[in-house]
Amino acid sequence: MTSLQAIVRESVDAVFVSQGRLLTEDVSQYALTHYGDDLAEESDRLVRQALRNLIKKALAESNDEDTFQLSLPGLRLPASIAVPSGEGFYYVRTDLATWEELEAGYSVRVANVAAADEKRRQYLEAKDYLRPLMEGWPARTVREALGFGEAA
Repeated sequence: MTSLQAIVRESVDAVFVSQGRLLTEDVSQYALTHYGDDLAEESDRLVRQALRNLIKKALAESNDEDTFQLSLPGLRLPASIAVPSGEGFYYVRTDLATWEELEAGYSVRVANVAAADEKRRQYLEAKDYLRPLMEGWPARTVREALGFGEAA
């Protein structure tokens, strides 16, 4: 199977070579004509990927701060728990989770917080570096402050 990006690159090149200029519709038609089977496979893969992302988003939204499955005094647990497995993650309803799954879910949350904290640290480091280059000039962009010329 050829990747969608490779198909697009090859189709753009082919249309440019044969016509000297192109319309996006010409490239689309070329790709469909010459890579129809690959595009069908890639379409299926992209739909499956989009579905997985939507499912993860729905699960995350069901675990937001205002939605808790268990409402016991002093106990705030999410509606579901992401548990690492050999194939990525599986999700379990919290009320059906075992101790091992609770522990694994906690480890995932610790790793997520650590990753978010590292991103926050890097952002703060960049902001501190840019402060003397930008703070006194409210209209200056990051590009200008770093000496790459005017903003695009």
